[in-house]
Amino acid sequence: MDIINRPDSPQDSLLRILDYTEVIKIFRIIFPILNDDVIEAVLSCNKGDVILTVDQLLTMSSEFQTDLAKRDLMSCDDESGLLDAKPF
Repeated sequence: MDIINRPDSPQDSLLRILDYTEVIKIFRIIFPILNDDVIEAVLSCNKGDVILTVDQLLTMSSEFQTDLAKRDLMSCDDESGLLDAKPF
């Protein structure tokens, strides 16, 4: 069984030990927009540090959603049903 923990946490007395497969399952639910390989790679690079991994996955998913929104805006044309903006 693979173990995930955060030994350098300020809450060392409350150290949590989590099963690797359970952590991956949870991250897949929380971050459905991210590829499974990306989730596993980030967790691995962080040596199982769940808190650091969550922070990085949040940043990645936020940036990904922002990029998607920008692409959607760029792909809009005059026939998109949006009203023309008029100067004041």
